[in-house]
Amino acid sequence: MKAQDEIKNCSRQTVDKSKSVKEKKNYLEILQITDDYVACIKPSGVESEHEMSGLLSEAAGKTASDYFCVHRLDKAVSGVMIFARNSSAAASLSDQIQSGLFIKEYYAIVAGTPLPAEGRMEDLLFKDRNSSKTYPVKRMRRGVKKAVLEYKVLSEAKTETGDAISLVRVKLITGRYHQIRAQFASRKMPLFGDSKYGSRIKSPIALYSCRITFDNNLKGRKTAAYSLPAAAHESKRSPAPAESVKPVCIVSVPRQEYPWNVFPEKDYKIL
Repeated sequence: MKAQDEIKNCSRQTVDKSKSVKEKKNYLEILQITDDYVACIKPSGVESEHEMSGLLSEAAGKTASDYFCVHRLDKAVSGVMIFARNSSAAASLSDQIQSGLFIKEYYAIVAGTPLPAEGRMEDLLFKDRNSSKTYPVKRMRRGVKKAVLEYKVLSEAKTETGDAISLVRVKLITGRYHQIRAQFASRKMPLFGDSKYGSRIKSPIALYSCRITFDNNLKGRKTAAYSLPAAAHESKRSPAPAESVKPVCIVSVPRQEYPWNVFPEKDYKIL
């Protein structure tokens, strides 16, 4: 398996985001586009709400206000995101998020080795607005929310200093602020490069949105996939042969760059 995005029945267009976000050298990738949503790769260093809509406008046309942010990734985190392209689709996707039909999965590199190798983490998390961090607490009170995730260890390795690290697949059951980062850090397994939560390794944060699954019957309408035009400014799109299958599953693997290339390509298993 190549360490590149693996997306079936979709189109891709790459845009150098330095044109829109000053001094940023990553790029936006469009994975799939329909009348109701666009699936893309958010680069690290870009804000989900305030910058992505402008980049999508450059890549796929329309104005920035035509793209609705229905979920978020931390600014330092990259990977798959879904943006609605109209208000009814945004409402439907938001409903799916609330009802648990919008499923988000991640790759993470963590310090140490989680035991057991496959399991579930449940915590009560409190977001401290002053420090912009999330902490586990022992009892429910105002501002505290239950956080649940499932994980599976995919591979283990050693750093140059001999410290154990693990490649982990994470499925969010709830979506809380900094949830994955806080839950692993509270168990003395901070994410690789996550200095905010205790990592001493200088590296980009090793957290990547690798899979999003959702129902494509948005407000009773099954969406049809389209191929992107040759130029981003063109308005016509021709239908691409693609079945309207429920649920939609958009998957991607991180590029084989540090720190992801610490683990061989074969360890990045898309299930």
